[in-house]
Amino acid sequence: MIRSTPPVTDPVGVVGLGRVGSHAARQLRSGTAPLVIFDSNTHVTERVLGALRPVDRAAAGPDLAARTVVLATPAGRHTAAAATLIRAGSSVVSTSDDPKDVRGLLALDRAARQNGVTVVAGVGLSPGYSCLHALFASRHFERVEELSVWTTGTAGPACASRHHRSLQLPGQVIIDGQWVEKRGGSGRDLAWFPGELGARDCYRGSLAEPILLRRLFPHAQRISSRTSATRRDRLTGALPMLRRPHLDGGPGGIRVEVRGLADGGYRTEVVGMMGFPSVAAGATAAVAALHVHHNQPSPGAMGLAELVDGNPRTMLAELHARGITASRFEGAS
Repeated sequence: MIRSTPPVTDPVGVVGLGRVGSHAARQLRSGTAPLVIFDSNTHVTERVLGALRPVDRAAAGPDLAARTVVLATPAGRHTAAAATLIRAGSSVVSTSDDPKDVRGLLALDRAARQNGVTVVAGVGLSPGYSCLHALFASRHFERVEELSVWTTGTAGPACASRHHRSLQLPGQVIIDGQWVEKRGGSGRDLAWFPGELGARDCYRGSLAEPILLRRLFPHAQRISSRTSATRRDRLTGALPMLRRPHLDGGPGGIRVEVRGLADGGYRTEVVGMMGFPSVAAGATAAVAALHVHHNQPSPGAMGLAELVDGNPRTMLAELHARGITASRFEGAS
């Protein structure tokens, strides 16, 4: 199906105005397309709308009449919401980091192609931004053998709740080229993050990175992902959260390692980023949505790093211009 270039008046939508969605909406102000936003909490919608442009508006429901929609509702129900948007002819950028959502969204590939739209799964700090850096670092390698991602910090309350649950659920990793299920909360690993974040104990859990990295690097022998947790996180993981999460989780970051063959030897590339996960995830979602909206990529379902067709440099440069900057580790690893 041949897709036409959207007119300037064709809106971009944002459904869900929590910490990530509200940051995405503010970042989308830089585009030429008008915005249409929705949240089930009308007070939140009015507050976010007050920070936008006169041309932007609020919708009465989640079924937005928008060419491209950022789906930033709490993780767990993105597949059904995306399917409805696809049938309405909207491309979807999902911020969910839930593996079930990511798999479900990728399974909508046929529906997306039939409707001539693009579905981008796992568009946040992790996965999403982390996958862009894994792809960017891989340019140095003749063959990528191993990929590892560590994350620390959360965005808003919904993200904190997801993190709490993820440590109790099994996760899948790649070992010797095969999928292997690992118990949540296992595999303790001390990871060093940039700046004041320092060293954090990280553990396996129900994390989406291996799903998306496997699509990028189908021949890699090992792919893993871990997230930081305190002793209290692990001891109380099987219980409901003992207190309400903070409105914003504060500073966090990622560490990405790519290992493989390069220049006749075995090489390791390490990239890290420190910032507010809510801001980084919102900016990443906004940049991805603008890319989909204005460039009209091929229809189908994919991860963010697949969207850039093997060249993440331009998108990373745009994120750098918006204050989302990574650092390359140099030294002995």
